[in-house]
Amino acid sequence: MDIYVVETYKDNFIRLKIFPLAAAAYGSDKNINDCLLQIYPDFQFVKNWVVTCQRKDHFCSAFIAVSFTDKAIVLSFRGTDSFWQLTHEVWQTIFRKKVPSVFGYGHVAFYFDDIFNQLDKKGVTEEIHYLLRQHKHYEVWITGHYLGGALAAIAAAKLIQSKEIGPDKIKLVTFGQPRTGDSGFAAGMSKNLPFFNYRVTRARDLVVHVPPRTYEDYAHYKTEIFYDNDMKPGAKWKRCVEGDEDKDCANRYGRHLYNI
Repeated sequence: MDIYVVETYKDNFIRLKIFPLAAAAYGSDKNINDCLLQIYPDFQFVKNWVVTCQRKDHFCSAFIAVSFTDKAIVLSFRGTDSFWQLTHEVWQTIFRKKVPSVFGYGHVAFYFDDIFNQLDKKGVTEEIHYLLRQHKHYEVWITGHYLGGALAAIAAAKLIQSKEIGPDKIKLVTFGQPRTGDSGFAAGMSKNLPFFNYRVTRARDLVVHVPPRTYEDYAHYKTEIFYDNDMKPGAKWKRCVEGDEDKDCANRYGRHLYNI
């Protein structure tokens, strides 16, 4: 299994196909459409959902598109877009009780679960299921940055539990994802999504350390891909192998060395 996972991470694929999806989620419908035109030669923009993130001045969103060339349904979640939204996210995580995960064991942060459910009630998972029935052999690519990464993980967990698609047909890639749930949820993610499941991290990024590992058993899942640099094209990266919380990757930096 580990050999297969090592071979699936390709920097160029992530950089040219997946990361632009995470970036596009911050834009309007037109921005998303224009971005997709630059990446995918043959695509259909399906829908962009927008909800308020518990505060009227904080917005969260997700969009779905189909790449016919890649035979992929893509789902991307918008990330944290301000320091104040990050502050609210941290406050909610610390002071609200975790909720059960879809795996039947483990828990996720209330805030992430609440935002995902707001979007999902608009029809996100339902639309994925509909598109899978239309395109039976397509993969599903799921991504997001910061908060969007946490939402992407929860979406992937729900999708795999629905049995509408096999784990080998899901590509989950997150960027700067915070700790989304406890060690039980992390174990569920690693077990149920073993093929193409990556958390991309970079040096001195504060968000990936929120909440702290020592708080309420919050934990990351496998597999971390760590860039100890500025992540420019051609930058070196490391696949972190020492469990879900590799001390030689993002965790190597002390709390006083983080950036936002």
